[in-house]
Amino acid sequence: MNKKVVSIKTKRMLIKPTSDHEIEEMIESMDSDELRTAYGEMLSGCKRDPENRIWYAPWRMILKDNNTYIGDLCFKGPVHENAVEIGYGVLPEYEGKGYTTEAVQAMTQWAFSNDGVMFVEAETEAENKASQRILEKCGFTPDGIGKEGPRFILKSSLSNGLRKSGGTVSSGMGATKRIAAWLLVLPAVFILLNLIWFGWRHMAYSGFAEGMSHTDMSSPLFPTYAAKDEDGFDYTVKYLDYLSLTGNLAVGFPGTEENPITDGLIIWPQCMGGYEYGVMLNSREEDGSGYMFYVDAQGNAVDESYQSIAEEYRKVILELMERAENAWSLD
Repeated sequence: MNKKVVSIKTKRMLIKPTSDHEIEEMIESMDSDELRTAYGEMLSGCKRDPENRIWYAPWRMILKDNNTYIGDLCFKGPVHENAVEIGYGVLPEYEGKGYTTEAVQAMTQWAFSNDGVMFVEAETEAENKASQRILEKCGFTPDGIGKEGPRFILKSSLSNGLRKSGGTVSSGMGATKRIAAWLLVLPAVFILLNLIWFGWRHMAYSGFAEGMSHTDMSSPLFPTYAAKDEDGFDYTVKYLDYLSLTGNLAVGFPGTEENPITDGLIIWPQCMGGYEYGVMLNSREEDGSGYMFYVDAQGNAVDESYQSIAEEYRKVILELMERAENAWSLD
């Protein structure tokens, strides 16, 4: 399912990506050469890579109550090595009111709903303690020093302990015999681990994909299966990415040519048993906005701030869960 929505709603804000024309207008209104350069690079990325423009474009933060622009956020390019980097800024008169924290939390949740995103990173200037506190409130942890200053990282619950940045290689082995021994052992261990992992993956997911067909995006090593039931509901099974421990299942309401993005349920089987659930819901309003949040097995929002939305869409969520249960027997 396509997780790219037109806009994201929080309690107090509507957050939506800007068009190329809007970015050009923003650049023209800026007095700072540094900002003009930064937003010019965003615009260049949008035009150079239109399929991934949502990862380059600034997202405007708009207050729901009075439609006031208060700041924006951006990702600094598409997914690379399972990570994206986020940046943000709010107008001075709106600082200290929790808007940035609310927006960063919503945007990181949206980022993690996209395939391949396991980490969200951010850098701040060393003296910008307020920005660092925002990241810490959002669950980020320190991860060394980057180009701009202290670096922070937020890990998806599906990252299973993997690290975006590699650790240091231990030194001091010295002796030629030990090096030779490792050169013999490591390939064997690597092959063994791969055989175990691919075998476990097949056992864990082949049952879910039974009766389904390979999709155009599928490959022998990283298969994806899809099916449609008699009512037009779409079902997909995405096998685990290489050396990951979690793939996903998805079921979505029938789409149309005019509105191919539909309400959907995403299910992440856990390697130790059980499942995590998330929903992607299209707003019934004309602005094309949507909601994405985790739910429990009863369809209640894990984050209480989304419970009112879960109640509003309860019939939709429960129908998706019932169809998933009928298709895959998730008990």
